[in-house]
Amino acid sequence: KTVNVEGDLIHRMQTRPLQGQAANIGNASLLYKDQKLGLDAQLSVAYTGERLEAVSTYYGLDTWEKPSTFLDFSAQKKIGRHFIVYIKANNLLNTPYELFIKQDNASNYSGTSKYPHQESPNYTTVQYDQFYGRYSLGAKYNF
Repeated sequence: KTVNVEGDLIHRMQTRPLQGQAANIGNASLLYKDQKLGLDAQLSVAYTGERLEAVSTYYGLDTWEKPSTFLDFSAQKKIGRHFIVYIKANNLLNTPYELFIKQDNASNYSGTSKYPHQESPNYTTVQYDQFYGRYSLGAKYNF
């Protein structure tokens, strides 16, 4: 829906992907296993392309999620018959979560009144959450 200069409601047909659907996604893993040493390790990467986050009832004001890439690592080492030590690391690339609207942003993109996290005059960032790597180190005992 859009409203013209006279205030009349105009209905427009629009095509777009399904909410949450990305045109491009990918996952890859490298695994290493050595039963003699009791060592297992994995490095994995996951990519999700741009996708529709929320559908607006107004033309051109849908909210989109920026593409994201995540890199994770995990390893464990068996020590003796009962102990296992492990390490896990998630989001090694410190990938943020960003939402934007595909609309002109020239007035907020530059100058003294520039809003935070505005990276382009072609879209408006409406949410930016920075996430950092998460790490855990531990030990297990199997009876």
